[in-house]
Amino acid sequence: MVMSIDLLLETDDTPVDWRSLKGLAEDTFVWRGTMETTAVREFLTDTIWGKLDILLIDLPPGVARFSTLARLIPRLGGLAVTIPSAASHLVVRRAVLAAQASGGTLLGLVENMAGYLCSSCWEVGPLFARQPEGENLAAELGLPFLG
Repeated sequence: MVMSIDLLLETDDTPVDWRSLKGLAEDTFVWRGTMETTAVREFLTDTIWGKLDILLIDLPPGVARFSTLARLIPRLGGLAVTIPSAASHLVVRRAVLAAQASGGTLLGLVENMAGYLCSSCWEVGPLFARQPEGENLAAELGLPFLG
């Protein structure tokens, strides 16, 4: 089963924003804070999930959303995802340290987009100039490296 804000939007170009019943431009703003929390809470409580072994929630970077979910879901375990770039490693490091400081449980780190599989020679080639260093980042943060 899948639930997503995307499923509720009119078109692929529709921004995720809120409009008052009047529809006035000055009443429009991008979702943040309590509106995001309310939407997640409604997804968790109003969707008939059935019996679940795992509930996977994909969130944009940032510790605020993780902290919010930790309050809503008692046995929350987070997974940090990075790519082989210095900027991504910096953002992920900050998010992981903040999650750890807030008492969050992190299950491990995944380095996405570390390479591609060539369909001709079946060799794995790098997608970025920087070599994958997810294992090093995971070790520095005290997390299991999951691949």
